[in-house]
Amino acid sequence: MIDQPYSKRPVGGLRYRFFMLYFLLLAVPFPLASNRPVFQWFWVIYIAILSLWHFSLTRPSERKNSGFVATFLLISIAIVVWTWTDMVLGTTATPPVSLPKPEVGTSLEFVTGHRGISVLFLLSHAIWFAVIFDISRSIRDAKYIVRFIGITCALYASYGLVAYFAGNSTVLWYEKWAYHESLTSTFVNRNSFAAFCGLGLQALLAYAFCSRETNEAGFRSHMIAFLQVMAGSGAILILAIFVTATALILSGSRAGMLSSFIATTIYFVAYLVHSGTQTRSMIRSITGSALFLLVVGLMLEISGDSILGRFQQLDNADQRFFAYPLILDAIKHQPLSGYGFGSFIDVFRVFRTPEMYSFFDRAHSDILELVMTVGLPAAILIFWLVCHILYRLFRALKSSNKSRPLILLGITTSIQIGLHSLVDFSLQMPAVSYTYLAILATSLSVSDRTN
Repeated sequence: MIDQPYSKRPVGGLRYRFFMLYFLLLAVPFPLASNRPVFQWFWVIYIAILSLWHFSLTRPSERKNSGFVATFLLISIAIVVWTWTDMVLGTTATPPVSLPKPEVGTSLEFVTGHRGISVLFLLSHAIWFAVIFDISRSIRDAKYIVRFIGITCALYASYGLVAYFAGNSTVLWYEKWAYHESLTSTFVNRNSFAAFCGLGLQALLAYAFCSRETNEAGFRSHMIAFLQVMAGSGAILILAIFVTATALILSGSRAGMLSSFIATTIYFVAYLVHSGTQTRSMIRSITGSALFLLVVGLMLEISGDSILGRFQQLDNADQRFFAYPLILDAIKHQPLSGYGFGSFIDVFRVFRTPEMYSFFDRAHSDILELVMTVGLPAAILIFWLVCHILYRLFRALKSSNKSRPLILLGITTSIQIGLHSLVDFSLQMPAVSYTYLAILATSLSVSDRTN
């Protein structure tokens, strides 16, 4: 297959739509990772305005793969309607034990309102994905988006390092009330910030690999182009990668660091394997991966005391491993319809046991929480959508030379997020979820151009 040529910079109304896209990517991590209802409402409204503006100004003939976009949105809307109908009409069955009375100052209306923003929050992600997919008209557009994501993550990592070495006592202008020993930048939760850094680290590497335009096949041509970038204008890029990786390590997140470095290692191996003949590329990929792991080891030696200490403390005291069987028990009681999107905090109170002394407002596993709240059929449909997108990326991986780094980025970031979602809830942080979907949609857009 032949790559599509680069397009010119966005012009006219498209330029302003790119500006709105960049503003969201830059601003969404700032106010506590946007993990507050007021910020979530803001981004839901913002994405609604952006999508209406974009699709109203785009002629049907200009839209990319409109059939896929329409199918994706229809499936997403069907899932949202399913969860919304459950919330409004109360079609799901009640848990086997009556829910306790609301705490003082709360009401059932507040619970319903929380579920309402959760449903709209889910729909905004589907629309955001469709807008990014349609607005990325060329490989150059995709490079701009990936570069901006990498730079944004590096900026927040830089702020986090300054705050960390200045005493690590505040999050923005608030006194820090959790994770006093961890670097969290503008985030409250260290695991979510680690996931954010992992996405940024891979985006920076992908941009470094595709910064030099080359149509030549083979490992040597790709490495020469990569080294030319690093030796020339890549000093800032090297610094951004180092800062982001250091912030990731200092976050002290075990799952965040492991999933990020596993995905990054896979990125290196896969890229090198696809850059030459099978035997030579395999030898070079092993060598390159060994060098990468050596660099990671040196960084851990320099700045990894906190994360190493966290791994040494890994024991049964982690309450999430007591919570998982209880969540599975809740799923068994209502496997088809679930309990309603956004209802975890209320339903889990029914199933928790006296041994659970920690407060759980989330399942600490996005996958389990999704199945519990929306039910198995809807969850399987969502998983199928993700697997279908990954299949399209894998199919395009062998067809392109110049766009391979961008396509591979969507695969490895999905591996990172998938691994992390097994034991944490980073996808429920808008800063992480919107950034990840921007990467995935950009990679899919490039793969469609390739095919």
